[in-house]
Amino acid sequence: MKGMTGFGSARLSNQSYDVTVEVQSVNKRFLDVVVRIPHTYQYLEQTLRSFLRDRIARGHLSVFVTIVGRDCVSAVPPINRAWIDGQRNAFQTIVECCGSVPSFEAFCIELWKEKACFLEESPSQDVEDLIVAALTQAYAKLEEHKLLEGRALSGFFREKSQRVRALRDQIVQYAAGDVDRIRERIRSRLTQFVPESLSHDDRICREVVLYADKADISEELERIDHHLRHVETILQETKGVGKLVEFVLQELLREFNTIGSKVLHAEASSAVIFAKTEIEKMREQVQNVE
Repeated sequence: MKGMTGFGSARLSNQSYDVTVEVQSVNKRFLDVVVRIPHTYQYLEQTLRSFLRDRIARGHLSVFVTIVGRDCVSAVPPINRAWIDGQRNAFQTIVECCGSVPSFEAFCIELWKEKACFLEESPSQDVEDLIVAALTQAYAKLEEHKLLEGRALSGFFREKSQRVRALRDQIVQYAAGDVDRIRERIRSRLTQFVPESLSHDDRICREVVLYADKADISEELERIDHHLRHVETILQETKGVGKLVEFVLQELLREFNTIGSKVLHAEASSAVIFAKTEIEKMREQVQNVE
């Protein structure tokens, strides 16, 4: 079992660039991947998404890619000389019209602020390889965090499952003899209020049997045992178990609801309520399971 909360980061370098990839994950019912990457390498966004989708079942993931040049050549994009020449010509025209010479230094600073002053940098295969390799390392660290959270959650689910099983056993003890008590109560009322000849009518006997069978909870108890064993098996898995555990817990809750409508003993009803409370606690935590 794995959790959905974690963080992984990796930094790789070559002679010209430092590449840093960070991956953050928080809980979400379905898988959602958001990638933040410099414009020059946005064509890699789908590759990074596919890498994570092949390995993660659900959760909200944020990927941040940072690329920094290590020398003066790679740190600054190529200059857009054609655009700068046009701006210089415009500057000279303004000077001729105004008859005065503004600060050329200020003019250069204003040009440097403009995005159009620089050409778009061409993608580099070396940088692309660094991004993919850094994502692989960052993902490995993210998985370590998620596995740690998963182990803690696994212990929580085992503890709650044992508690539910203990409450299930209490219900069995309290509800023992409910069917016989119902049969006896109906027969007593028939004897009291119905003539003797009518109380032995086969049709009435059949109705007594059918009503008493409705109070039998043996099938529900058997299904509860099956679901609890299923949860224990699922906890051994490491990928994509959150939705399955959520479904099994929903079925467990359904069985206890049915039992609650059948049992007669007050203590059995209380045990049903406590069991449903434990299941609801598990349903809250399963939202943090991948």
